[in-house]
Amino acid sequence: IFIENEGNGEVTKPGTGFSTRYDELTFSVSEPSIWECKSGGKLNEARLDSDGKATIQCRTKDAVAKDDLYTKELRLDLDYDYRELIHQQLRLKKQ
Repeated sequence: IFIENEGNGEVTKPGTGFSTRYDELTFSVSEPSIWECKSGGKLNEARLDSDGKATIQCRTKDAVAKDDLYTKELRLDLDYDYRELIHQQLRLKKQ
């Protein structure tokens, strides 16, 4: 699963401070007893690269038999705090 920061802001894990070095977030799956999801080798955490992108890989904890067909929705929740600083110069006129 490919994720990308489409905005210009910064991303951080909830409850942590914003880093000047990298953006990161946490994620969870709907059935953690069946699925294991990782990004960059970290379980349930992702760090965005310099382009604001990351890949999350999910697989079942137990192998599915060769002839079995497994179809079920997987819910992936991304958890993060987002901050975008906007600076605009204003000119005030006193009346």
